[in-house]
Amino acid sequence: VPPSIQCSVNAVRSDGVYLVDPGQGPIFLTLGDQVASEVCEQLFGRVVTLECLGALTRSARPVLTSETEEGEAVALIVEQIRKFSTSKHFRPLVVANEQMLRSFLVEDALYGQLDYYAFLRHIHKMVTNKVE
Repeated sequence: VPPSIQCSVNAVRSDGVYLVDPGQGPIFLTLGDQVASEVCEQLFGRVVTLECLGALTRSARPVLTSETEEGEAVALIVEQIRKFSTSKHFRPLVVANEQMLRSFLVEDALYGQLDYYAFLRHIHKMVTNKVE
């Protein structure tokens, strides 16, 4: 199992593959915009073209291959996540693109907004000034 990474835009690589568990709802297997076709073949058992990748990201139930170590490992991790989930509903695996992954990184500064910690400092300063 690859190590966990910090949930930050700086840690995300365009050629990476990331498994994201938001806690409820679907589990996301996010594919970077420049992920190698060999990596997709190891996960899904076939060469994945851009058109095929688009179809995978729209598919409600992508099929991971059990014929490779990588596909089997990801499938086992997904099953572990489902097993320890507190949700009573089935949590499907959804393939998502890099843009979707970036939308989960709420602690980063995006589109000129403050990052999460700067936002908290700003709120703290406003409350402190109001109390004084």
